[in-house]
Amino acid sequence: MRKIVAGLFISLDGVVESPEKWHFPYYNDELGEIVGAQMADSDAMLLGRHTYEEFAAYWPNPEPQAQDMAPYMNETPKYVVTTTLDSATWQNSTLVKGDVCDVPRLMSLFLPRSCRAGSAAG
Repeated sequence: MRKIVAGLFISLDGVVESPEKWHFPYYNDELGEIVGAQMADSDAMLLGRHTYEEFAAYWPNPEPQAQDMAPYMNETPKYVVTTTLDSATWQNSTLVKGDVCDVPRLMSLFLPRSCRAGSAAG
């Protein structure tokens, strides 16, 4: 079975929700290198529906400062765990429907290396 590696922005007090509201002031070159290394070590993304919808709305046409990450975000295969979506329109996206417990088995079938997970649900 392949690895599923979580790459989350989390505050010291454990907050993982709404990083767009608090993490940008702390994002610097060092953090960029860490995120880049995580991306380089994975060849797929595992996303929940909410994160998928946010990413799918942003990454096809990102702001100029995010252009260097756009090829990875757009071209990398994305597996979206959902019970509500009927289609995935963002390129290289596959819906994973049904029992979430089957995700590790499904990922082991599709991935040659590891998957970077970028969603948290509360």
